[in-house]
Amino acid sequence: MNREEIISKIREIHGNDEEQINFILSEEKKLLVTASAGCGKTKSMISKIAFELVNTPHMNFKKVLALTYSVNAATKIKEDTAEILPLLLNSKDFDLNKKLEVSNYHSFSTKLIYKHGYILHDKLKNVENFSIVSETVSQLGTYLISSEIDILMGYSKAINEVNIEEAHRLEDEYVNILLRKLIPNEIITYNGLLLLAIKLLSIKTINNFYIKYYPIIIIDEFQDTNHLAYKLIRRLINNENKVILIGDDIQKIYGFLGAIPNLFNHMQNEYNMTPIELKTNYRFKDNEKMKNLDLYLRGIFRNYKQMDSFDGKAEINLGFYKTDISEANAIVNNMFEKVSRGRKVALLVRTKNNAKNVIIKLESEGIHYFNGLFSDADATYIKFHRIALDKFINESGSEKSISKRVIDKVITVVEQTKTSITTDNILFNSLMRLLKALFESAKNSNLSREEKYNRIIFVLNNNSLKRLMNEIDADIVLTTIHGSKGLEWDYVYIPEITESQFPHYHALCKDCKSSHSGIQSNNYCEFTFPSHLQEGFEEELSLFYVGITRAKKDVFLFANVDRNQNGYPKRRSCLTTLPNLAIIKPMAILKSGVA
Repeated sequence: MNREEIISKIREIHGNDEEQINFILSEEKKLLVTASAGCGKTKSMISKIAFELVNTPHMNFKKVLALTYSVNAATKIKEDTAEILPLLLNSKDFDLNKKLEVSNYHSFSTKLIYKHGYILHDKLKNVENFSIVSETVSQLGTYLISSEIDILMGYSKAINEVNIEEAHRLEDEYVNILLRKLIPNEIITYNGLLLLAIKLLSIKTINNFYIKYYPIIIIDEFQDTNHLAYKLIRRLINNENKVILIGDDIQKIYGFLGAIPNLFNHMQNEYNMTPIELKTNYRFKDNEKMKNLDLYLRGIFRNYKQMDSFDGKAEINLGFYKTDISEANAIVNNMFEKVSRGRKVALLVRTKNNAKNVIIKLESEGIHYFNGLFSDADATYIKFHRIALDKFINESGSEKSISKRVIDKVITVVEQTKTSITTDNILFNSLMRLLKALFESAKNSNLSREEKYNRIIFVLNNNSLKRLMNEIDADIVLTTIHGSKGLEWDYVYIPEITESQFPHYHALCKDCKSSHSGIQSNNYCEFTFPSHLQEGFEEELSLFYVGITRAKKDVFLFANVDRNQNGYPKRRSCLTTLPNLAIIKPMAILKSGVA
């Protein structure tokens, strides 16, 4: 396919959306793309990759590199490009793996260490078999003395708190501990993977090779980039290669893991990047209420320092109850009513504990639901993936078979290893449902047999079964807002929108109270937008925004004034008393126990 043909195809696919077309066909070497929820980002990104593959000369033996923070985001890019890119390029025989590499930062670092790590330590030749742990895991006590553990934990804290000066101070000691104590025992930390990859890319010959090998670099979910990922990215950028950063600073939900504030502005200034914004919301195109709510919340971000003149308006559903039990009853009743009409619904929570009362109600009513409240950092979650991957590779054999016999055998063998994985029946059953959904979706896709095999390997190898939650046969899904990123349901329910729950006490409410920066009435809080709390508020509002925009049709908030764990009455969250936010109490949720 030549340049004119791909441009014609792109215009045909993207119609009159000039924002998307301007981005896709841009010849600029450095692009900074702001992509709001539901704007067709993934489709645009794939078309951009297709255009660059056709439009960039001398791509033989070179690749487009697509990187992202989360495993889920990397998996989505991999799956969508595998299915759509060959169609865009009019080539059924297009070999995606030869032209495109998709990865999250940790997987990319692991591959880099696997190839070149022997320069740092001979044991790193086997890095793919290492145990990857956090700095807080008790296992480290077997190999390290307390002062060494303190260095590792101090470094992790510095990264999470974006304390760059402290991170620099501890970095050499951290790497030294890795090389002397942990790597000889085939153990490495998540931060250690990135640190060693950065160290390898500091070697001139290796750095020059990869800069030439990846003439086009696309970073998705750029707003979630922390200091280590940022250092890694910078090692891959020079004046010649094309760099496209895509994200939405209003969807920054990993601030607690060190996502760098104001990174978009910093990159734009440092690299003279051309800004482009994809604003058209297709998810809410025919839904005026949700479209207004989306624009309203984005307006709160954009106008934090000028809230006195902010004139945005929106409406939101809120059920406000006297007790925890009456709130949970109302949620389950409303969810059941939606499900009975064939809708898919999700309960999204700030923390796992916020789902407790709803689970009790669902269980007592015998209502089936999918429990996706586990973390993708849980040791059990990771171990399940490793066992499933190992069994799948063994059963598929050299032929890479994905026949029914192979799939059935894998499922049987994994089920037989249950006791070695976990004693938590709910967690294991949820993971088995996701595994079956992976096999089913792969087999039913339009991919070739080898591509289907590779998709299964990619998902299991990257611990990303969680993103299959939209593909399981479940009318009701329970998960965290962090776990819901990139997914969507017809209706979304967010419980316990109360002071110190959402926003969380340690994220905002503690500082707000101590500085007397909010207004507290008998049953609600009101935020006053002080400058010193902007970062904390925006991180909580980001999470709120992500949760709300997972709904295609409507979202319902719930709160109650029952006693909290300290015996004091709860207050409705400041997120429900934002300026000009009108509260709607739909008849469907006005049951007994309304406050």
